Amino acid sequence: MCSESSGQTWVRASATHKENPFLDSSYEENLIAATGTDKGLQRAWLTGDWSAVAAGAFFATVLSSENQVDPWPTPEDSSWWVNVDREGWERFLAYDHGTSAPAVCHVFLKSPGANGPDGRWYPRGSLIVVDELGFIEPGTLDKGAGLTVPVMAAEIQSMCDKWEMQAVGAADDAIFSDIGSAAGSIATEFARQGIRFRRAGKGSRIGGWEVVRQLMSNAGALDLPGLYISRACTYFWRSVPYLGRNPRRPDDLDTTAADHAADSVRYGVIDAGWRRPKNVPFRLG
Repeated sequence: MCSESSGQTWVRASATHKENPFLDSSYEENLIAATGTDKGLQRAWLTGDWSAVAAGAFFATVLSSENQVDPWPTPEDSSWWVNVDREGWERFLAYDHGTSAPAVCHVFLKSPGANGPDGRWYPRGSLIVVDELGFIEPGTLDKGAGLTVPVMAAEIQSMCDKWEMQAVGAADDAIFSDIGSAAGSIATEFARQGIRFRRAGKGSRIGGWEVVRQLMSNAGALDLPGLYISRACTYFWRSVPYLGRNPRRPDDLDTTAADHAADSVRYGVIDAGWRRPKNVPFRLG
């Protein structure tokens, strides 16, 4: 082929691992294990066909109607909540901070292995995101509302009061930095308002996304913990299903996109104890 811009002639020789006589079957097995639930990425690595990866959304193969649940009633509206603490349901927050960019806060429940108020069975360890606060400029997906911490904290506290839960949860590690701030960190500002965040300890983004994807893929199974998101989480459903891949790292999200709800959910998943061990294919159950 001849490049019009440089005038140089070059040859493209496409090949896959199958053409390399020095690789055995374990190489392909490792590739498959490394792609986890992502069938598009698996196809790209095994066959060299990147079309599905480039065109498909990041969560396209794992996010479906199985992950979507009807809005749950609040404790004020349902007697189901009377035995929640006794049965071992955990309630906590997950938060992704932003001012010029959107800030998003979610309410998580972690199932002990029981039916929810909707009558649906949620296997032990399943995560249900029942509510959401999005501090976003109206009509946009990627612009923050520009609110101060005290204003956002007051709304988060109101959401916690609605669910009769403590205002405690996980947040992006970055809000714990107090470099260049005489008033302390953003986390400290929230703590002054009664909102107590802990570090999500997020680790590898790619490893975190694979855990999120695995839990999404498990949704609907009776014997595997899954990830379920209420239809009440409108910003999540407006943004997350359409997020693309990082063009340089296709197993990561495009960080220039509106990934704020996705990040908040990832922090909640990690905080709930789901992590991918290093160099070990992730498995649940």
